[in-house]
Amino acid sequence: MSTHTILCGNCQTPVQGPEEPDSQDQIVCSNCGQSDAYADVIESAKTFVTDKAAKGLNAAMASAVKGSKFIKFTPNQVRRRKYRWTVADFEL
Repeated sequence: MSTHTILCGNCQTPVQGPEEPDSQDQIVCSNCGQSDAYADVIESAKTFVTDKAAKGLNAAMASAVKGSKFIKFTPNQVRRRKYRWTVADFEL
């Protein structure tokens, strides 16, 4: 299992929480005060990672078939949104 630093979506400050958090534990940004239950923080971070991966795959596929006469690629639309919590240094 890999670990990643979760950032506040407002100010990009790394958040810290309990060592073994429960789903209802409150996670609070030390810089701006934004807070959520641990389960909601993880869900927001998962959505961020999923959307970023989808955008990366769309770009990779478009690049792979660029100029092909036989393959047409129409990327899925990944809607733009503001994330309450993001993940630092996430790369595909």
